[in-house]
Amino acid sequence: MLRPLWAVVPYKGRTNPKRRLASHLTQQERARLVHAMLDDVLTELLASELFDEILLVSAASDASDLANQYGIALFEDRSTNLPDALIDASQWLKDVHAVKTVFIVPADVPLILTEDLKEAVAEHKSVTVI
Repeated sequence: MLRPLWAVVPYKGRTNPKRRLASHLTQQERARLVHAMLDDVLTELLASELFDEILLVSAASDASDLANQYGIALFEDRSTNLPDALIDASQWLKDVHAVKTVFIVPADVPLILTEDLKEAVAEHKSVTVI
């Protein structure tokens, strides 16, 4: 496996999140759900100690506070869609930090566990998306 290994976590934010759940949950409940899922993902990534760094990729207004809270890096996304955000963040990692591979973990992976991450990292070659 190539080092350094960064986990890249795209995060859309709390503004109108999880729209498919709108008929079941209020805006506030959906925002809390998004935050709880992000907390689970970041907590597990940090606890796993598998990654040299974790990068939050986001244009959300709370992204800087979250990155500071968890002690992780932030790439302030300026694109209008997820693929472009990940391409821009990956290019930044390559240019600024000489990162040769990308390990992408969405902010809303349910029930993520260190064991699952270990398995995925063991198989990681150049691009992995959880």
